[in-house]
Amino acid sequence: MATVEIEVGEELGRFTSKQQWVSHAERIYGEARSKFGSRDMITLDSAIPRRVMLRGLQFNQADVDCTYPAVIYAIKTQ
Repeated sequence: MATVEIEVGEELGRFTSKQQWVSHAERIYGEARSKFGSRDMITLDSAIPRRVMLRGLQFNQADVDCTYPAVIYAIKTQ
């Protein structure tokens, strides 16, 4: 498996549990998209190394692995 480093910027939102993701993802991601656009953000869990969170399977695994919070960051482009 390859490792890629990215530089993240501002925190745009966070999920402290799978239930919070289920209940509030639409609103939290909507607020983040309105500020930065979906291509300019990334969601990472708190595992070491951190893992990208793209869909429900990753949020379920974060619950199993106790790697919340999952944080939405702006991706630094410059």
